[in-house]
Amino acid sequence: MSMNISLSASLKGTFTSDDNKIVKPYNILHYFDCWQTPTKVTYEILESEDPKKTYIDWIISVSVDREINIYAEDDIFNLKPPIGTEIYNPAKGHIKELEEFLEDYKDYQIEWFMI
Repeated sequence: MSMNISLSASLKGTFTSDDNKIVKPYNILHYFDCWQTPTKVTYEILESEDPKKTYIDWIISVSVDREINIYAEDDIFNLKPPIGTEIYNPAKGHIKELEEFLEDYKDYQIEWFMI
């Protein structure tokens, strides 16, 4: 079983009442859906000075462009011949989602860890 990389954004604080008598701690936690990494890669990411770059470099290294068929809008079950093709690379969308996650939670504590 491999040890996988994981990424979280957390924000800790306390709520107080108007009279400062009631104090309630909170911890908001969000996780990013990382790709499954081999244990060796997980350690490389964790030991890196720039885990984000190391993770992105690995994502790019394992992703390949794929040609996928495009079907007519009214051919929802893809029963007719394709009307064209396009190049798809899953890394591009995943990296965009990662960048958006990090931007959305830039004021949070970001942690790369192993699970």
